[in-house]
Amino acid sequence: MRRPQSENAVAVKPLWSHLFAAPNSNKTRLAPSFRAEKVTCPSSSGPACRGRRSSRDRLFIGFRQRLLHATTYVIDIVALGDAAFMTPGCESSWTMQSVLESTAVPKVVFDIRSQSNALFTRFGVRLGNIHEIQLMEVACRPTSRVYVSGLVKCVWTCPGLADADKQHWVSRKAHYRELCNPAYGGDDALLERRPIEPAVVDMCATNIESLPILWDTYKAQNGGLSMKRILTATRERIAASQASDYKTQGKHMTFAPPSLQVRRASFGRYR
Repeated sequence: MRRPQSENAVAVKPLWSHLFAAPNSNKTRLAPSFRAEKVTCPSSSGPACRGRRSSRDRLFIGFRQRLLHATTYVIDIVALGDAAFMTPGCESSWTMQSVLESTAVPKVVFDIRSQSNALFTRFGVRLGNIHEIQLMEVACRPTSRVYVSGLVKCVWTCPGLADADKQHWVSRKAHYRELCNPAYGGDDALLERRPIEPAVVDMCATNIESLPILWDTYKAQNGGLSMKRILTATRERIAASQASDYKTQGKHMTFAPPSLQVRRASFGRYR
């Protein structure tokens, strides 16, 4: 006898039908334009809303396929719980956990460390085939590769974006920071309110929208050997984030991996 589905599981199914097709279909290749994001990630390059409250009531995940006018989906993990990861699609057996863990499906993210820590410690999700934009940007630099950059700086310095687009994006980020950061007069409980405030959904979408152009720009500047080093460094980042004593705050979050702090000429593609 089949177990009755929970309300949460039923709520997830319509979303999966839009995102996941059968495993042998090319529609399962969501990336490169996927981001798993913990909105209140307290890292140096995390989203603008940082506070002292626990992040367990502020976990969202955003998906976006790599299409010019693709829809961005923001999933409230707090409301859905385990059902968000375990519910299969209407037309396939794919779940969000199987996609996140799949080595065949590339996922593009920015600074995966705190996100990976939250997904692993709370839901047992072991991320696979992650393309880490923050590390791709480090590998693009000819010099000064000791420290990582935040998302705002990457967008602001991206040669693939027009100046007007950069200014608009940065202005939106500053607006959301003022909404939910007490240091700027905002309310740090904004992310915990249900139903979710429209501003929170737009904030998640804003972060995700910047990823495709960043990936295209950095991928074009990094050769094959360089990308192999980046993927290796990313796997090491994920493994470190799954340690029981991992800390998501501290000076260590500002440093690039030692393996990327080498001269670019040794990466096999010097420009």
